[in-house]
Amino acid sequence: MRNGKKFVGWHGFALYPVGPFGSSDRMSDMIQTIDWEQLDMIADGYPPDFVEIYRVFELDFPSILVKLDSALAAGDAVAASRAAHQAKGSAANFGFIEFSSGMAQIEQSAKLGALAGLAEAAKHGRQVFEQSMALVKRERGV
Repeated sequence: MRNGKKFVGWHGFALYPVGPFGSSDRMSDMIQTIDWEQLDMIADGYPPDFVEIYRVFELDFPSILVKLDSALAAGDAVAASRAAHQAKGSAANFGFIEFSSGMAQIEQSAKLGALAGLAEAAKHGRQVFEQSMALVKRERGV
């Protein structure tokens, strides 16, 4: 803690101040949230089959975040690392690069057993995930 602010990494491995509500100075102007090329490549024209797979992702993905929250609440670094790894990879497939980057940070910290501050980072991650889903819906209609 420095100057009354916790330092929890989110964007890649850089650390920046996180405020009391899990928000940050949101370097979002400099960070790309979605890798549109990746999403468009995997979507391949957004046919009904892709849309169905994306809907399953949308419905099932929150359960991974619940696993992460539960592991962090229990102080289980191994389970937290696994859940963060699963979240990182699943979201990266759809081009959710800001979210995946944050999950990589959580995964690495959990592997080191450094769980302090990760619950707040996971909460912020959920917000980034929801914003990413909304952005894809707005920009690509899925």
